[in-house]
Amino acid sequence: MAMAELETTSIATEAINVAITETLLTNQITIEDLLTYDYNDDGELISWNVNSILINNLCNEIVSKCAKELKNIGTIVFQIPLGNATGSRLFANLGPEIKVEIMPIGTVTVDYENNIKETGINQINHTVWLDIKTTLQVVSPLFSNQIKVDRKIMLIDKILSGAVPPNYVNIPEEDFLDFVPD
Repeated sequence: MAMAELETTSIATEAINVAITETLLTNQITIEDLLTYDYNDDGELISWNVNSILINNLCNEIVSKCAKELKNIGTIVFQIPLGNATGSRLFANLGPEIKVEIMPIGTVTVDYENNIKETGINQINHTVWLDIKTTLQVVSPLFSNQIKVDRKIMLIDKILSGAVPPNYVNIPEEDFLDFVPD
């Protein structure tokens, strides 16, 4: 089963990579396409918008291309020595060969995660990840199993800086009001 899982993971990862590469190259997407910025009259950044419609379209295209890649691969057959099923290293390469088939049939889903976190004084890090999940079926005479392969791809990683204040005081969130005199 471990050998089948490794082969399946490799196949799914390759299909995901091909789908992502083709989608991004075909659409020629830039960060300017994915993010738009709003400024006030003084030219200061006041907000930004993520182009969710474009990201959803990318997700749909990746799902379609990934499913097509997996379908084009067809059933993959490889042989595993029966001794491998014993779990013993001594017998791992002995015995008749068992035919194992990997049927790249299953589901492909793509979603995106939008994350904003503090990175410094008046700085934030804005990231958008594509979360790609595939499920493939492994079939053999001895077992059948579904293998799940997850892959995260960073689409946006942007640090936005605001004006640094002239004074800064760091007040700890915990134990601030728990002052106990000696």
